[in-house]
Amino acid sequence: MPQRDDMLRDIEIADPVVGAALSMVTVAEKMAALVRAETDVLERGTRQILEANLALRGTPLSSPKAAQAATILAKRWSF
Repeated sequence: MPQRDDMLRDIEIADPVVGAALSMVTVAEKMAALVRAETDVLERGTRQILEANLALRGTPLSSPKAAQAATILAKRWSF
């Protein structure tokens, strides 16, 4: 049974099927990076919404400026 390194050396890079497979892997990697970036953005947005909600709950009725700031933050991330 050949070693893994030997099998990789036997791959013909000029083969159109191999080229297509490599292109698909490259596209998949780029898509995965984009999904990770979007997930990070959504995570930060969710965290800010939760912080704004907590700020609104903890804001006394006598503090309209704090309530307004928390509301603006929550609206910024609403979809």
